[in-house]
Amino acid sequence: MQPRPLNVETLERLRELAGAMYGGRDELYAAAKEVGDEDLAVICRTLADDLAGDTAYLEQIIVKHGHEPGFEKAVTSTLSDAIMKILRQGRGDEGVVSQAKQAQTELRERMDETIAQSDDPEVHAVLDQQKQHLDFAERVLRQAARSMRKQASAMMPDSRSGS
Repeated sequence: MQPRPLNVETLERLRELAGAMYGGRDELYAAAKEVGDEDLAVICRTLADDLAGDTAYLEQIIVKHGHEPGFEKAVTSTLSDAIMKILRQGRGDEGVVSQAKQAQTELRERMDETIAQSDDPEVHAVLDQQKQHLDFAERVLRQAARSMRKQASAMMPDSRSGS
C-alpha cells in the first residue's frame, strides 16, 4: 500500500526540519564536550542521541514518499559559537544549559510550523511524538539549570551572617 502523497511544500519543510534537528544533535554533542559537569555531559549526549533517532525516523518518512532525505538550504548551527562565547564570558555550565534549552525551544517552534502547514495525519502524529521528546529534553535541561543555581547559591557565603 502506497502512502498518501505529501505535497512538495510539506516535504521541503520536513527536509529543513530534519536538517535543523541534526544541527540540534550536533549542538548537544558540542555542549556535552564543553560542560564541566560529567552528569550534565551525559544528559546532553543522551538527548543528542534521542534527537538523532527522531531525525532518522523523519528521514524515513521522506524516503517512503519517494524523495531523498537531506535539505536544500544549509542549516547553520549557532549554538556551538554561543557555547564558546558563554565559556569565554565565564558563565560556565549554566550558560551552556541555557543556550541548549533555547535551541530545543527553537526546534519545537519549527515543528509547530511544520504541523500547522501540513494536513497529513502521519506527519502530525510523528511530529507530535517528537515534540514530546523535545518537551522532555527541555524539562531535563531546566531541572539541570535549577540544580546548578541551587548548588551555586549554596556555595556563596551568607551575606546575613556578616561573613
